[in-house]
Amino acid sequence: MPKTPDEILAAELKKLAVKAGKLEVGAGVVSSVANKLPVDAYTVELQFPVSAEAALREACDLLQEEGQLRDDVARPGSAPAVSAVVKSGFMGLNPAVVTVEVVPVGTAEVKVTVVGRAKEGLIKQRAGEKVARKIADQLQHRMGNRG
Repeated sequence: MPKTPDEILAAELKKLAVKAGKLEVGAGVVSSVANKLPVDAYTVELQFPVSAEAALREACDLLQEEGQLRDDVARPGSAPAVSAVVKSGFMGLNPAVVTVEVVPVGTAEVKVTVVGRAKEGLIKQRAGEKVARKIADQLQHRMGNRG
């Protein structure tokens, strides 16, 4: 069953709490608090002179290198997309959900939308924005040189 990015982020923060504390005692509290934290969401749109299949394959390869692919992320659209949980924030301790959506614009051109989402605490890290820009920059480097 698809999960919202909020649910995935709360679960990932709970995993970090268990890993850091070696027990699950405080993890429930972390999960409960994480559900109430606001989400920093950021979107970057790009266009590339490649087929939708090539763009999706490149996005999948990149997200697999950067994090853990997820096939259970709920999305509003029906366009082909790939999602992953990627480390972000200070020392990589703030998990982010990144979704890359690929929409064909023509036979050999696509619009790629990168959305990064991460929970924000009292200290704003803009982790969603940073991870979206990072993935977009890497896609630009990988696919921008084609043509």
